[in-house]
Amino acid sequence: MTNLQEAQELLVSLSPKEKLEVLIEFSKTLPTFPEEKKIEENKVPGCVSTAYLTVEIKKKRVYFQGYSDALTIKGFMALLINEFNGMKKEQFLQSAQSKVQQFITKTKLQASLVPSRANTIGNILQLMIRRVQNARN
Repeated sequence: MTNLQEAQELLVSLSPKEKLEVLIEFSKTLPTFPEEKKIEENKVPGCVSTAYLTVEIKKKRVYFQGYSDALTIKGFMALLINEFNGMKKEQFLQSAQSKVQQFITKTKLQASLVPSRANTIGNILQLMIRRVQNARN
């Protein structure tokens, strides 16, 4: 699995079309999302496609699961989940925003996406942060 730093190094020199192709490849690494978790409360708001996200806190560490029917969004979720799963809750809350912002800025990823997909990336991150802040444990 690729983390954000490795993905950044790979994506930074690619064309917009190649970036999308790589994101689609990353989508194949996202574990299967349980059907029973595809419920309204797990939906990512403001997403044109269908996307779901869950968070669980175990022993003060965060664990996410995600799904999207849009392969580029699914690929982005795979990167985020791989980067942050198992991270301490406090560390996630302190670093997630800056890590993802740096990744998007350096890779110029938003230029490769249609505006609705670019907005979804922000929505996913904000939902992750909000869910972790509100989670018990």
